Amino acid sequence: MEFDVIDVFEKRHSFYSINNNLDVKNEEIKALILRNLDIYPSSFNAQESRIILLLNQQHSNFWELVKGELFKVAEEHKKAQIEQKIASFKAGYGTILYFIDTEIVSKLSQNYPLFAPNFPLWAEQSNAMLQFMIWTSLSQRKIGASLQHYNPIIDDAVKNKFNVNPKWKLIAQMPFGGISKEVKAHEIKENPDRLIVCA
Repeated sequence: MEFDVIDVFEKRHSFYSINNNLDVKNEEIKALILRNLDIYPSSFNAQESRIILLLNQQHSNFWELVKGELFKVAEEHKKAQIEQKIASFKAGYGTILYFIDTEIVSKLSQNYPLFAPNFPLWAEQSNAMLQFMIWTSLSQRKIGASLQHYNPIIDDAVKNKFNVNPKWKLIAQMPFGGISKEVKAHEIKENPDRLIVCA
């Protein structure tokens, strides 16, 4: 039977009910991430994406940090909801932090001034493709994950806590772990305008 990569894409979902039970070893997760970092597409082959993989206590520390930063700006009546949501991510096995090395982006802008305004956008697009690749790779190994965006609220605290290069810009956070609850495929909204063919 012919392999269809779209069948693989269809298995990727947002899993919010995750746990810390995984049959996959840490070295396998690291190798999976490195393999994707080797092959993801980037403009001018800049390879400006960076990742920090948080495991064990560092994973827990990260989500406690996120909760603390959110509590500083949240209204009192929303804190219980925040606590519950953060606890669901903390219950997972690990977290992948996605960054862009802005120093590389700045150098590209200097070297190719004609395209300078586009390089930050292209870097984010490349990072998004890397996120999708890793997310799909995890799903193939029956590892649940979701994509979160608590930046820029947490940016400074994350850089201080994990000694992050100041030139790195935080883009997204991906908690992952064993799947505690299966999810249904998302609803497809039919819209005749979503594809226009000119022939």
